[in-house]
Amino acid sequence: MFYDNPLPSKNLAYKTITLPPFDVGQNSDYNQNLLSFKKANCIYNFNITDGALSDGYGFKSLTLPTSTQEPDGLRAIDFTDMPNILGVWQYSYYSDTYQTKQYAVVMYGEDKQLYWCKMFSPDNHIYALYDNTFEQLPIVLNYRLDNRDILIFTSPIDGMLVWDGDTLPYKITTAPTIKSMCLHKDILFAITQDGTHSIRYSKQLNPTSWLISGNLEDSGFIDISDQQGGMNKILSFLGYLFVFRDYAITKIAFYDEDGEYNISQLYFSGSKIFADTVCVCGDKILLMSNDGIYSFDGLQTTKLDLGINTMFAPDNHNASAVFFNDKYYLACKLNFKDDDLVCDEQNDNYVNNALIVYDTQTKQFTITRGVDIKSMLPVEEEHISKIIFCKNSTHSNTLGEITNDGCYYNQILPKKWQSNLTDLSLPTKQKIIKNIYITTKSDCVVTVKTQTITKSYNLIGSEYCQTIRCNLKGKLISLSITSKSPNAYIQPPTIYLGVED
Repeated sequence: MFYDNPLPSKNLAYKTITLPPFDVGQNSDYNQNLLSFKKANCIYNFNITDGALSDGYGFKSLTLPTSTQEPDGLRAIDFTDMPNILGVWQYSYYSDTYQTKQYAVVMYGEDKQLYWCKMFSPDNHIYALYDNTFEQLPIVLNYRLDNRDILIFTSPIDGMLVWDGDTLPYKITTAPTIKSMCLHKDILFAITQDGTHSIRYSKQLNPTSWLISGNLEDSGFIDISDQQGGMNKILSFLGYLFVFRDYAITKIAFYDEDGEYNISQLYFSGSKIFADTVCVCGDKILLMSNDGIYSFDGLQTTKLDLGINTMFAPDNHNASAVFFNDKYYLACKLNFKDDDLVCDEQNDNYVNNALIVYDTQTKQFTITRGVDIKSMLPVEEEHISKIIFCKNSTHSNTLGEITNDGCYYNQILPKKWQSNLTDLSLPTKQKIIKNIYITTKSDCVVTVKTQTITKSYNLIGSEYCQTIRCNLKGKLISLSITSKSPNAYIQPPTIYLGVED
């Protein structure tokens, strides 16, 4: 395909610029002119991992297997009468009733009720745990107690509920009001709603026992009296307990069976740590703060140099994250610094608008724009391997799953790669973009911009390299590639331009 726009030129020095593979990523933090075409200024809804632009992540309604023996037999879950879903967890247990292992997906609804459905079954119904309402989104933990697999529910204002799958749930009236908990050496440690400077722990091997005594074998307190802000999340990691505060990380090390411990402060920050983004990722913990994503190895905290720190919105207290298949999945709110509205961004009440997926092995990341994810659940059971999620905004009364087809509930997500606006380190020289050579197997739009003119070229997918004849003049130039087509595959283009003497 050819586009002609004759423009006389003379005294030009011609040069060819071949853009690097797209997997070099983006940098939105530096001045655009400093980066030239080395990195993009913005990329979303594309996958760039193999150096080309292809379909990014997608989202669809959840399907689950009809049995543990038939991986290809899938059924849709009936969410017809469900309220908005605010949280999702999984539960696996051995059932005395059925004499086999059972699997369930557990949900918390906006009506303050707990629900569940079978993970492997032809039954597509959702069942309620009647008369067990929670005024606040609970924290949920799987634990084995008295040779039974139990599920523990607790929240800062509701107390503790225990369910074993076969019998009715029961409440633990002696449990404190918990806002974060974890198991460490068979003991349940908890940050309580009213315990600003202390951590509660349960009786050893029984997280439902909270009788207070003076040693670690029963139940008691660990006092943390300092000025490092509220305690929001507690994790067991590398043999230690770590408490994530508003602006700090505290380490608790136990030295013997008598409960002797030492408390040390490892990290102080001027930016707030968002507790729901703190996630164990193999041999590191990743977390999000007001000013970016950090990696914590148990001693040192290092900020990841992703080049998108200026994109993080200041109000990311609803961000959340999970770890799955060596990747850190972060649902958050980003400022894309444009006037576009993608999918859920068209809703005035959207909370999050982006999913960042960071590969902890390759250090690459992708950004998916336009999806308002509330919470995610990684599932690895039998032949299920997927991330289940619940949403804000649209589709909020159903569960979904993350795919790789670049679609948002059967709607193709708009994809964009945007270069920097650069003078190519020749600020006083006029440039004339003569031709752009590009191979794209799918339909796309290539847009060339200078400081005075913007022109777009519609390309039809082809196996062969296509030539765009531009003849556009300017001191500053940029290039963008957008696509609303399925099965995208676009190789890095080459630009042929002249620079005036």
